[in-house]
Amino acid sequence: MRWGNGGGWTTEIIAEPSSDQWRWRLSVADVEVDGPFTSFPEVDRTIALLRGAGFALTIGECGEQVIDTPFQPFDFPGDEVTSCRLIAGPVQDLNLMSDRKSTHHRLEFVHIAPGPAMELGDVDVVVVVSGQVRIGSHHLGYLDTIRCASGTHDRS
Repeated sequence: MRWGNGGGWTTEIIAEPSSDQWRWRLSVADVEVDGPFTSFPEVDRTIALLRGAGFALTIGECGEQVIDTPFQPFDFPGDEVTSCRLIAGPVQDLNLMSDRKSTHHRLEFVHIAPGPAMELGDVDVVVVVSGQVRIGSHHLGYLDTIRCASGTHDRS
């Protein structure tokens, strides 16, 4: 979906319970130009750089936070006035948001090496952000996503 301010695109990966009224949402943003973030009252956000040189966020009165290392989650409140300054051209980032009144979230990046089955524990969603992975009979590539039940899954 193209942003109202024309500065980029959001691709929703998953939203629960629905896209219109979510308690949590995972999406990818392709940011093309500097600009403001949409305010999400009562929402906690986590953002991580996937591709590009990075960006700097100005969040409320807290000053600038530089996000220039891929796969490093950064948490911030979605109801603070936030703006983005690109460091050197467009970027792609992963966003996880949750309604702080009803749920909480955690975004974690894990390097998965080929090998025997691994315990996924309390993992709910797997998104491939580099390379390829096989989970059970599913072969996943960049930005492919799978919902998981707790337990052990084969990987390669």
